[in-house]
Amino acid sequence: MLEHCQAALRQRARAVLVGCPTPIGLQSEPLVQPLYPFVKAIEHVLSDPHQKAKRRLVMNIGLSVLGMIPLVGSLFDVTKEVMRDMREYRRETEKSQSSQTEQVAQALKELTSDMPMVILIDDAQWLDAASVHVLEQLVQRHVRAPLVFILAYERSLVQAQNRALEGYFASLENDALMNVELPLMTRSEIQQLAQRYLAHYRPNPLFDDWLLQQTGGVPALILSYLQYLAQHSPFEPDGSLNSDVLKTNYRPASLFALVARRTCWA
Repeated sequence: MLEHCQAALRQRARAVLVGCPTPIGLQSEPLVQPLYPFVKAIEHVLSDPHQKAKRRLVMNIGLSVLGMIPLVGSLFDVTKEVMRDMREYRRETEKSQSSQTEQVAQALKELTSDMPMVILIDDAQWLDAASVHVLEQLVQRHVRAPLVFILAYERSLVQAQNRALEGYFASLENDALMNVELPLMTRSEIQQLAQRYLAHYRPNPLFDDWLLQQTGGVPALILSYLQYLAQHSPFEPDGSLNSDVLKTNYRPASLFALVARRTCWA
């Protein structure tokens, strides 16, 4: 769904799709990389050789944020003039008490100076607290910038494991938030999605029933299975099903996390 949104927006805005990585471990406070989706969004823009805003962006965000982006050093021809500007900027930054979240928020705002920007975040249930703070700074404080965030997340996991994001949603004013809830997928919708992800797929009652049983029709779980099976397709070139593939022990990490959390509650 987010890929379709990104494609539809490309002609009208700088549309960047990023995903939040699954946290490490199943502890009550998952280990996540701070500011990951926004750092990746900035990196995506900086890695595009056609973006005119790159040098201005580099000169207008904190060096601590630039240090989080591994590609920066190889992306720019740093002339003596730029190096002098950077040294001056470093001195100014060292005097500043602004936090990394404030610098990231400023960087995202800077990216909208020449074109509207849409950041699409997949698996947003894993957003870290610092990233939620960036959203608060840009949305709740009514920053004037042509910037939109589209978050795809599992509501049950947000309620179970991400109090910061749950609190953020609860605090938003109605005009700052639009909710679109995806219902459970039907067999027909699953078949359409499988045709997109699985080579040689043909509607097959055994496979379709298995996938429904494993996922309960939850869109995020179905997508996780299909992405995995795309690497180990259960279908032969003639469209026949290799049922041995269905004996896989694969389970999406989000399913493990949810089950573990509910077990703790019990």
